[in-house]
Amino acid sequence: MSSSRRNAPRTSNARSKEKILTCPTCGKRAMARVRRTVRFDDGLVVPRLLHYQCRSCGEQLFDDDAMTRIEEASLSCPVQ
Repeated sequence: MSSSRRNAPRTSNARSKEKILTCPTCGKRAMARVRRTVRFDDGLVVPRLLHYQCRSCGEQLFDDDAMTRIEEASLSCPVQ
């Protein structure tokens, strides 16, 4: 019996395990989890925030963990 690649275990990279969501703004299936520094209009900066961002239109979505980090950063930030 010969071996075939069909039975070989699949190797995966981190990108294939990435959960891609549909963007509520542009409708494209391009929302991916990213870790980036986020600067808000009020001047608040949250470094290395893990959140969702659309690769097509740039829309950002924040889950509960991201919102907790944002709230903590705003409480530790001096009032301007």
